[in-house]
This record gives sequence, structure tokens and C-alpha cells, in this order.
Amino acid sequence: MKNEKVKTNMGFTLIELLVVIGIIGILAAGILAAIDPLEQLKKGRDSSKRSVCVEVFNALTRYYAINGQFPWGASSYSANLSGAQSAVINRLTAVGELKPEFMQGLPAGASTALTIYQSAATAPIYVCFDPESKAISADPTTIYSVPGTTGCVGATNQSCYWCAR
Repeated sequence: MKNEKVKTNMGFTLIELLVVIGIIGILAAGILAAIDPLEQLKKGRDSSKRSVCVEVFNALTRYYAINGQFPWGASSYSANLSGAQSAVINRLTAVGELKPEFMQGLPAGASTALTIYQSAATAPIYVCFDPESKAISADPTTIYSVPGTTGCVGATNQSCYWCAR
């Protein structure tokens, strides 16, 4: 008998490699579509704004419980945090309801995106923001067409506010 050498191919053909790369590309595109990284970033920013809203709302509530009125006195009030900084935020910081570094720790754009709202001296206060993400816009608690006014349907209207109340 002759010693026949059997030649075995130890590799992939170009067609096999292209098919595998194509399948991996399709799977990666599907995963990216499911995860939607831009929506995740928007949700993260909205979560930060929601935390700030709750923090300011709680500080205002504590201030009212101690002083019997809000930092702006006995009148209606509406201002974003950057506009409120000189009067309200500085007052809350001065009495210890907020940390001195509060404004420096805000996420980018939060000081202009968050609104403190009270329609009359005896009305409840709201600290609101207009969410960027679809998930927070569709949240059942995102129901304010303007801060303090219910009637907005979050899933269909992009100008709905989420309010700490």
C-alpha cells in the first residue's frame, strides 16, 4: 500500500467568512435597535432631572413647614432654576435645606429645564420638567400640559411635564 497523504483544509473559505460576518452584522443591528443608545442617554438625563425636581420640592416643603411660607413669600410664583437661583435656591441653601454645591452639581441644562410653579399663594407647588425620552413622556405621572395643570396625555403629546408634587 502506498502512503497517501490526505490533504485537509484547516480554514474557512471566503464565502463562509462573509456569511458569518453578515450574520453578526445583522444581529448587532438588531441589538442596537432594541437598546437604542440615544433613548438610554435621554432616559438618564431625565432621571437626573427627576431627582433634582424631587430634591427641590422636598427642600421647599421643609422650608414651608418651618417658616409657614415659601421663599418667595405669599404670592404666585413661576421660574426655572436658573431664574430662581438668586432668590429661592440661595435662600434654601442659606437655611440649610440644600447643600451649598447644589447648583454646581446639576446635570447640564437642568437649571433651565426645571421650573418651580405655584399658581396662587394657597395652591400647591410643583417642580417640573419637560422630559426628553419617550419612556418618561409615556409615564402615567407625566400628565401636566403646563406645570400644575393636568390634562396632558404623555404618550401622544411631547409637551407634557413631569412634576414633583
